[in-house]
Amino acid sequence: KLFSCEVTDGGLVGGDTKGTQITDCQVTNGGLVGGSAIKSKIARCQVIDGQSLVMNQVSMTDILDCAVVAKWSPKNCNSYQGLIAGALKIGSVIARCFVSGDFSITTSDIYFGGVVGVCESGAINQCAVGPLNLRLKYDSQRKRIANVASSVTLQNNASIDTNPGTDDVNGLDG
Repeated sequence: KLFSCEVTDGGLVGGDTKGTQITDCQVTNGGLVGGSAIKSKIARCQVIDGQSLVMNQVSMTDILDCAVVAKWSPKNCNSYQGLIAGALKIGSVIARCFVSGDFSITTSDIYFGGVVGVCESGAINQCAVGPLNLRLKYDSQRKRIANVASSVTLQNNASIDTNPGTDDVNGLDG
């Protein structure tokens, strides 16, 4: 269990979390989890001027009431990327989270979703996307909430209208 942690210029967890509870933590100029989050719970955490909350995938994990204000120009990154996680997998829930900020990668093909890059299962509920300053190789490779989704529940998500997309609170763009 990790409670009320603060990290500057780095990450809180360098690799994967398994069965870990992370609550009320803040990271500045880094990320919360550098790998995947498996059977974990992450609540009320913030990433400021950094990268994704969870760099890779979340599986059987709840992420609740978190915020990411990104300032991120990765040299390499997963082909699917979001500011909460790269991928949402089996039985995971992301709820009441907020994302905003800058993301720039023009050297590779990235499919970007404001919250997650790809959803293979789970739910994204009541999340919000603020202003995004995105620089991608192709503008068509972005969505406000999730870039690709199958077997996922998307409910009551919102994005500021200045982010390109099609308004649909229960769709990929919120």
